[in-house]
Parts: sequence; C-alpha cells; structure tokens
Amino acid sequence: MLMLVVGSSARSSRRGARRRARAHLATSLALGLVACATPAAASPLFDTVGGVAGLHPLVARAAPTGSEAAYFDPSALVGLAHGGGSTQVSFVVVGESLSAAADPRPGGVDVPESVYDARAVGPGGATSRLAQRPLPTSRLERPGAGASRRARPFVSLGIVSELVEDRVALALHALLPVSTFQSQRPSFADEREQYFSNALRHELFGDRFDSPVFVLGLGVRATSWLELGAGVSTLTRARVASAVYIPDSADQQVALTNAGVDVSTTYAPHASVAVAPARGVRVAVSAYAPESQEVGGDTRIKFWSYPYPPGQSALAQTYAFSYGSLPLRTALAASVDLGRIGSLGSLRAAGQATFTQWSRYVDRHAERPVDAWHDTLAVAAGVDLEHGDWRFAGDAAWTPSPVPAQEGRSNYVDDDRVGAALTVAYRVRWGKREVVLSAGVTGQRLLPRHVRKSPGAADPVVDEFPDSVDATSGAPIAASHGLQTNNPGYPGFSSEGWIWSSTVGVRTGF
Repeated sequence: MLMLVVGSSARSSRRGARRRARAHLATSLALGLVACATPAAASPLFDTVGGVAGLHPLVARAAPTGSEAAYFDPSALVGLAHGGGSTQVSFVVVGESLSAAADPRPGGVDVPESVYDARAVGPGGATSRLAQRPLPTSRLERPGAGASRRARPFVSLGIVSELVEDRVALALHALLPVSTFQSQRPSFADEREQYFSNALRHELFGDRFDSPVFVLGLGVRATSWLELGAGVSTLTRARVASAVYIPDSADQQVALTNAGVDVSTTYAPHASVAVAPARGVRVAVSAYAPESQEVGGDTRIKFWSYPYPPGQSALAQTYAFSYGSLPLRTALAASVDLGRIGSLGSLRAAGQATFTQWSRYVDRHAERPVDAWHDTLAVAAGVDLEHGDWRFAGDAAWTPSPVPAQEGRSNYVDDDRVGAALTVAYRVRWGKREVVLSAGVTGQRLLPRHVRKSPGAADPVVDEFPDSVDATSGAPIAASHGLQTNNPGYPGFSSEGWIWSSTVGVRTGF
C-alpha cells in the first residue's frame, strides 16, 4: 500500500512538473510576443467581425472557445485551460465590399474657375479674400463617389496555459496581417476632402482593419461560482518632428528634410467578471477602456532670406491623427447548457448585448463629429450542437449604426448591420492528444441607407463661393450667387455593403 501511494505521488509530481514546465514555456512565449509588439496598434477588427478564430465569432463574449477569450472574456480562461492548456493556429481572410455614391448634383452649385480671381463682398459692400479656398469643381478627383473592395489575409495565433491548476490561467491571442502590416489613411469627412481624394468613405472600416493585434489575458477562478479576468491590448503612440529647409521659395520641389520619429507602446485594459448562478448557466460582464492609436507631429519650415515674425526662426505647423478609435464598451453575456436533445447531441445557447459609447468617438483627424453620434446597443445570439466528435455552431447579430443622418456639412458614412456566422469543428484523437479542426464563415450586410442634405441642419453645408466680384475689374461674378460647394456628399448620398470573413484553424491541447 505504501509503495502504491508513493508511486502515485511520484507520478503526480512528474505530471505537476511537466504541467509547470508547459506553463512556464507558454508564459515565456506570451510575454515574448507581447514584448515584440511595439509596432502593433489597436484594431477594431475584433469588435467588428468578432472572435473569428473561435466557434462563435459573433457571440465570442458569451461563448469563447479558445485564446480569443483573452480579449472577449478573460474570466473564462481557467475553464478553457482545464487539463493544462491549448494552442491554436488559424488562417483568416477578412473582406469588405463597400459602396457610397453621391446623388446627381443640381445645376448652379459647381465652383467655377473664376474663383481664382474673386473677392468676397461683405456687409456694406466691403470686399475681402475668400474665407474658403475651394478648387474649381472641374479640377476635382473622382467627385462624390467611393468604393472599397478588398480581402485581407491574417494569421491568428493563440495559446492558453494553466498556471495554477483550476485557479489561474494565462492566454495570448494575436492576429497578424499577412500582406499590409499596418495602414493609416486619414481623410476629412466634409468639404476639406476636396483637396485630396474627394471621395466618400465608410468611417468604421477600411484602414481600421489594417493593423496587427496582440492581446494578453489573465483569468482567476475565485470560487466554484465566481471567475475574474483582466487583459490588455497593445497600442502605439507616435510623434513625428520634421525640419524642412527650402532654399528657393519659388521652387518648392527642392527641399532638405530631417524627420525624427518616436514610437512608444501603451496598453488599453479590459476586464470581466462571471458568475454561475445555476448548473450549466454562466453570466459574464465585461468592460473595455477607450483606445486609439495616436499620431502627432510638427513641421518647422525654413526659407532662405525669409522675414520671420519676431522671436521665430522657422514657420511651425502642427497636426494630430487618431486611428482605430474605440470608445468605452461594456457587455453583458450569458450562456446555458440545454443538455442532450434526443439523439442529436448536446445543445448550448448563448447571447450577448454590447453597449458602445460612440457619442465620444474621435475621427482620424482627432476631431469629434459636430453632429454627435449615438451610443449603441448591439445584440447577438448563437447556438451550438455537439454530436459525437462533431460540433456545429450558428450565430446571428444586429449592430445599429451610431452615425445620425448626415444632413449637414459632415459625411460620415455608416450603415446598420445584420450578421450571421456558421462554424463546424471536428475532434480528432492523436495518441493522448486531442486535435480540433475547424472552419467557418461570417457575413454582415450593411443595410442600404440614403441621406439628403438639408439647409436647416445644425451645421449646414458651407457656401464655399459666396457672392463675389472680380478682384481686377470689380464686376460682380454671376456664378457666385447662391450656394456653391464641393462637399463630396452634396446634395445627398447612398451607401451599402458587405463585411465577411472565412476561417480554417487547428487547436490542440498540451
């Protein structure tokens, strides 16, 4: 009897040692990857397409199945790491097919070439330089239309490790772009975009998907009915300082430039708490701090023989951008095991509601929309059926747009979304290991939307070419009477589109 007890203890000790070794290895890998995450940025990809590497992409806060829990519900990590932990690798493609098109422009609103020779007529007949400097409409690029059709490949890597048996677990989840590692494409949401692309763009997509994501999560099981979790997502802050010397102000194609760039890494925290009020029932609450990738800078321009203002030796210009902005988010999620359904197998249902404080949104030029956005409540539900070694899951989601009708100067393009996801997984036993192969697709339809500009809007479309006279002759310019504008969204615009993803992956236990 003594020998049996000693032998059992030895085997238990060896298992514990192996488990601790795996945990230390997993922890080292996780921390190493996070340490290498300096160029990474916050990405709204998770909040848009969900946990694409898991069984429930659109209900990942209620039913995480792997390392995606590091972001969506870190309190679930201890349960997911039961038996030591797991690793997963997935190949993900995220695509978008978006369109936005302005309505036909009425006559008389185009800005003519005579704007170059105009002086605005003010009260009492006094003249002055134009407050706006619009381009002639005939010289604009791609007037009033925008489309985006693109597929982005990613590799998803994840690891979940049990640090203390049935008590503490750690996870790392990374989503790495295969092609463009990071992209930042600022644009203005009003008439200022005429100087650049002059296009309408969906505000919450596009370059917001072009960033790697690194998330580290820690879960703790406090009692049999209470679990706690916390995590961080990596963010960057960049500062650019450029010094420019132009020898001849009449030939600005020749310039000497020194540009200094400082990039630092910061972290956006999130946390979750889950309770099990009854057997087979789990309720979780999660919260996410606001996050964005900030880029700021200044340019100091020097000209040869230039009369600078007193106390200055250069002309200073400053700018600020904000990419991938996500405001405060909170979520309530629940799942329930419904037990066996006859010969079909075991059934589970899950649902979640996510509140997002979009009224605090900051756009790419670090500006808050003049017409405040709405806070939103997005809802999603899903079910999965486990039949032998097979598991089938389906999700459905509704995400309302936070953007009010763009009746005024701004052109933030966005639509309500309805989505669905289907995933299938198959369990294979390989020796003592268990390997899960999975494949899934997710689609979200951006419902068609049409808005029309209104002169009664709180911030109406600007008359960029007010009543004017010719600067040389003083004769009135007839083409300046009434409203002239190059606003890309005037007199209104329509929008719609699709967001989709497809995933194939493999997950295995330690």
